[in-house]
Amino acid sequence: MQKNNDRYFYQPDLYSMIIFWSWTFVLLFISGTGWLEITHVQWFTIAMFILFLLIAFLGIWRRQLIVDQKQQTITLQGVLPGQKRVLLFKQISQVRQQKHRLIFTVEPVKQQFSIHVGQRAQHRIIKLLS
Repeated sequence: MQKNNDRYFYQPDLYSMIIFWSWTFVLLFISGTGWLEITHVQWFTIAMFILFLLIAFLGIWRRQLIVDQKQQTITLQGVLPGQKRVLLFKQISQVRQQKHRLIFTVEPVKQQFSIHVGQRAQHRIIKLLS
């Protein structure tokens, strides 16, 4: 039995990735600073650390690129449910490969999607698109 969906983890374009992870690590630094400054157990530092873990988990595991061969689509899922984008294979006019980055050009509006994925995943995605 052949599977129809291939899932890959990705990160968005460089600027969005830097902004997201910078704000995420701000939560970690606030938690660490509060823990070092206050000598007894403080609920605020524990809450900030749990919030950091939650946002980091969502930032890694919710961002998935799903290639559906049966429906001929690529789905880019974001951290939030409303950030989902579906691209049809026939809309993608060009796929450029750079080191750890794929750039999709969508034809009707010449919009580009830049994502960061591993090199093995890049080769598999390009193979599935061709």
